[in-house]
Amino acid sequence: MNTIEIIVSVALIAFIQGWIILYFTYFKEKGKYQAMKEEIDEITQTQESIKNNLAVIAQTQISLNTERRKAILKYYNDLNRIRHYLVVELSIDKNDYENFMPKLYEPYSRSRSNLQLFIEDENILNIVEGITDLIVYNFSTASNYANEYAAASKLKDNKSKLDELDKKFDDLFNKSFEEFDEEQKKLINLLRELLKKDLT
Repeated sequence: MNTIEIIVSVALIAFIQGWIILYFTYFKEKGKYQAMKEEIDEITQTQESIKNNLAVIAQTQISLNTERRKAILKYYNDLNRIRHYLVVELSIDKNDYENFMPKLYEPYSRSRSNLQLFIEDENILNIVEGITDLIVYNFSTASNYANEYAAASKLKDNKSKLDELDKKFDDLFNKSFEEFDEEQKKLINLLRELLKKDLT
């Protein structure tokens, strides 16, 4: 074999070895890139899944906050209707107490129960229960006075008894107004704080 053939043979062997090394290196790197691409795809899918779950959680929290606000507003509206009734209407018509339970207390009681589902703050719940106790006490007391008033108004020459009952009614309504006012102010402040938290 002459020198040229040896050089060509060595060059050809080197060339083939180079291609073999390049070929295996290429596919090895291609395999790494493919594996990396699959991992990136998996990470992307996981990231999208997390985003979707967070969006669902955020939407659920928004819905819960909306329902809590509705419950607070409904309760507050029903409370003010009762307060107006006990302080204003019942003081005008002492015999109207029979309308109180179906017309005002039952809706109030439902909105109070609904509120209790959405509120975890013990201070708020205690004030709500205190207000409910005031309502029941005032209604019960007003009912008793109204019954006495109705009985006394049927009797002739009972002006002093009627005047005494009028005074009891007035005292009850003035006391009711003051107690409601005090408890309602506390409740308003706590509910405002809670609603502010919902907005942040």
